[in-house]
Amino acid sequence: MEARRRASTTLRRLDAVLADLIDAETGQRGYLLTGVPAYLEPHLAARVRLAADTVELRSLAAGDSALSAALDRLGPLIGARLAALDRAVGAFARGGQEAARRSVLSDSGKEIMDRIRAELAAVRAEWEGTLALRSSRAAAFAAAARRVIVVGEVVAVALFAGSALLIWRQLSALRQAHRAIAEREHELAQILETLPVGIFIVDSEGRPHYANRLSGAILGRSAEPDAGDLARAYQVYRAGTRELYPSDQLPVLRALRGETVHVTDIEIRRPDRSVPVEVWAAPVYGDGGRIVLAVAAFSDVTEQEEARRRIEELNRELARRVGELEALNRELETFSYSASHDLRAPLRAVDGFARMLIEDHGAELSAEARRRLEVIRERTQRMGRLLDDLLRLSRVTRKELEPARVEMRLLVQGVIADLTEGLRNRPEILIGELPEAWGDVALLRQVWSNLLANALKYSATRPEPSIEIGGTVQAGERIYHVRDNGVGFDMAYAGKLFGVFQRLHRPEEFDGTGVGLAIVQRIVHRHGGRVWAEAAPERGATFFFALPDRGTP
Repeated sequence: MEARRRASTTLRRLDAVLADLIDAETGQRGYLLTGVPAYLEPHLAARVRLAADTVELRSLAAGDSALSAALDRLGPLIGARLAALDRAVGAFARGGQEAARRSVLSDSGKEIMDRIRAELAAVRAEWEGTLALRSSRAAAFAAAARRVIVVGEVVAVALFAGSALLIWRQLSALRQAHRAIAEREHELAQILETLPVGIFIVDSEGRPHYANRLSGAILGRSAEPDAGDLARAYQVYRAGTRELYPSDQLPVLRALRGETVHVTDIEIRRPDRSVPVEVWAAPVYGDGGRIVLAVAAFSDVTEQEEARRRIEELNRELARRVGELEALNRELETFSYSASHDLRAPLRAVDGFARMLIEDHGAELSAEARRRLEVIRERTQRMGRLLDDLLRLSRVTRKELEPARVEMRLLVQGVIADLTEGLRNRPEILIGELPEAWGDVALLRQVWSNLLANALKYSATRPEPSIEIGGTVQAGERIYHVRDNGVGFDMAYAGKLFGVFQRLHRPEEFDGTGVGLAIVQRIVHRHGGRVWAEAAPERGATFFFALPDRGTP
C-alpha cells in the first residue's frame, strides 16, 4: 500500500511540475502582452507550487537513485527556464514590449521545455517500470528523504523570496517609468496649450492624435476638432480665388507624405464667417526613419488681412494724393518760371530809365531826387536778384538728377576758390575730413556754394573770421558741416531758416534774398537726405546736411 501511494504521489507531482511550468509561462506572456502587473500573479503562484512540487519530488526520490538523478537533470533545466522568464519580465520593465520580444526570441525556451517534457516522460516511464523496486527501497531512504525535504523547503523559500524581491523591484521601476512618462506628457500638453497658435496632430493613418483648445476656437468649435473638421465639416478655399482646396492637399496630410509645408492662401468657411489662416505643417519621424505623426500649426490672420487691405487702400489714396501734389507742383513751377521771366523785362526797363535820368538829367535834379532814383535802381536790382534766385530754385526742382561719384574735397576747394577770389578780408578756412558721396555734382556744388557764401557773409564782420568744413560717416549717413564764427542766430527762429524768402537779419545788415537756404534744402531732400542748423547769437552757426550712405563710391 505504501509503495503504491508513493508511486501515485510521485506521478502526480511529475505532472504537477509540468503544469506549474506551463502556468508560469502563461502568466508571464499575459503580462508581456498587456503590461498589466496583475497577470504576474498566476506566474508567481505557479512558481510557488513548482517549488513545493520539486521539494516533494526530492522527498519522494529519497532512496531512489534513478529518480534523484532525473531530478538532478531537471533542476538546472527548470532553473534555466525560470531565469529566461525573469529576463523577459525585466526587459519589459526596462524597455517595453519590443525589448521583451527581443529577449524572448533570444532565449531557447521551446528547446528547454521539450527537454523538460522528455525528462519527465522518461522519469514517469522508469518509475512505473520499477515501482516495486522503488517501493522496497523507500523505507531505507525515508530518513534521508526527510532531511532532503527540510533542505528543499529552505531552498524553495529562499528561491521564492529572491524571485519575489526581484519582481517587486522590476515592478517598482516600471511604475516609476510610467509616472515619468505621464509627467512628460502632461508638461508637453501644457506647453502646447500655451502656444498662441492652433495645434493639430494626426498619426500615421491620419487619425487625430492631439488638438489644443485654440485650434477648436479658430475652427469655430467649443470642443477639440476631429479628423474630419478640416476636410469635411468646413469648406476650405484658396483665399481670393474661391477655389476649393483639395482635401488630400491639406497641409497636415501633405506632411504625412514627408513634406514641410507653409501655406498662406487658405481660408476656412465656418458657419459664422470665413477665417483666413496661415498654416505650417511638418512630419515627425520615429527611430526607424518612418513617419509616425504629422503636426500642423495654424493661426487666425483676420486682423493681419484687414490691416493689409487697409494699407493697400491707404497706399492707393496716397498715390492719388501724390499725383495731385505732383500736378500742383508742376503748375506752380511753371507759374514761377513764367512769372520770373515775365517780370525781368519791366524791371530791366525801370532800372534802365532810372539810370538814364541820373546820367542825362542828374545836374537838373535835386540831391533828394537823385537819391530816390538810386533807391529805385537798388530796389529793382534787388528784385532782379530775387527773380534769379527763384529761377534757380525752379531749375533745381525740375532738373533730372544725374548721380555719380562726388569727390567732396575737390568740389569744396573749387567753390572756395570761386567765392574768395578778390576778397580783401579773406577768412581762415579749415578743411577737415570730407568723405566721398553719390549725388548730382552740379546740384551738390550749389549746396556748398550757398552754405559757404552764407558763412563768408555772416562772419565778415568779425576781426578774425574763420570757417571750418568737415564730414563723417555714421548711422547709415554721410554727414557734412560748415561752421563759422559769425553773428549766429536765435534757435527759436530756426524753423524759418529754410523757407523761401525767410530771413533772420534785416537787408541793411546783410544783403540777401532768403532763397539760398531753401535751395539747399530742396537739393538735399531730392538726394534723400536732410538738412539742419545749430547756432547761438554772436557765437557763430553750423549748418549740416546728410546724404544717404550708399557704400564706398
